[in-house]
Amino acid sequence: MAKKVLIIDDDEAIVESLKVLLTIKGYETETACDGEDGVCKARDMHPDIILLDMLLPGHDGYEVYRELRKENVTPASRVIFLSSFSGRPDLKTGEGLENEITLDMFMPKPVDPKKLLDLLASM
Repeated sequence: MAKKVLIIDDDEAIVESLKVLLTIKGYETETACDGEDGVCKARDMHPDIILLDMLLPGHDGYEVYRELRKENVTPASRVIFLSSFSGRPDLKTGEGLENEITLDMFMPKPVDPKKLLDLLASM
């Protein structure tokens, strides 16, 4: 059975390129353009993996992550935060999540397709 991946990002070009890449590689994909839509789709889809933009309209990536964990909507899901910030992500912004969120959960934008596919294959 194909792994289900939910892509939550407000950049249409990034969403489309990730969706095409993952679909070609056999993943079942769904997309959301903001945090609220992402939470709703996660509730319905129960994805295996979530690719989650840090900066979203409405709820940011940390808020989406908190809500999904609080509701235990996707207990088996793995979350990969996507960020266009260069350098080390600011884990302080995700206050209260220090024991859950680690640096290996971040992938810089633009996303390197090979690195992403390797990471997804290891999950």
